[in-house]
Amino acid sequence: MPDGCAKKGTVNYTDHSAAYACSYPWLASIMPHPPAKRAVAVGVANSLSNIGAFVSGYIYYAPLGPTYLVSWAIALAFCVSIAVAVMAMWYLVGKRNDHLDQVEEQYKQSLITEAQLENMESDERLAAQTGFRLVR
Repeated sequence: MPDGCAKKGTVNYTDHSAAYACSYPWLASIMPHPPAKRAVAVGVANSLSNIGAFVSGYIYYAPLGPTYLVSWAIALAFCVSIAVAVMAMWYLVGKRNDHLDQVEEQYKQSLITEAQLENMESDERLAAQTGFRLVR
């Protein structure tokens, strides 16, 4: 093991990747159409979740021990950034659902023609025809 690396038996990882793993089903539900967009979203989340494994050897550096105060501060910053990202997604999904409500109301009032409906995004078409909403 190179000099300065954490010794065997010490904490040598950041466990913020669990938050990403929990977000996979939510990502799949808020991006149902098209499947390619959903695949990209899950792939990006998976890539980001692996950052912790890559950086952990550098933030849990042996000279920072035995308390690893700086290391834990970095891990906390990652967790806070994840929480902010989730809150931002929650807000954006709510905003999109509000837009889908408007589209559905316009369709019910016959303000949207079938030709206009064909030119809309897939979730807007579903919202107008079936009342589709994103999971919040």
